[in-house]
Amino acid sequence: MGETVSTPLSPRLRRGDGRAHIIAGELRGESARLRRFWRSGEQVTVQVTVQFEQPVSDPVVGILIRTRVGLNVYGTNTELEGLKLGPRQPVNP
Repeated sequence: MGETVSTPLSPRLRRGDGRAHIIAGELRGESARLRRFWRSGEQVTVQVTVQFEQPVSDPVVGILIRTRVGLNVYGTNTELEGLKLGPRQPVNP
């Protein structure tokens, strides 16, 4: 169940000041395969790609997981997890 994701998930809640945007995200279950559904207690790996529009000295990236009916199940961010991303600069094309 939920072993593959054929369509991209669209975020429904956005926060921040617009200096950066999440442009891609992947959620992988314990099997390391892309998944849309997980067992309770299952380890999940989250990988996001962020595009910076302006310099950000100490960015914080977060995720909120909800049920299909919109109940919050789990949320965290890089600050709560003790992950420092360091200063980021926009990439000029």
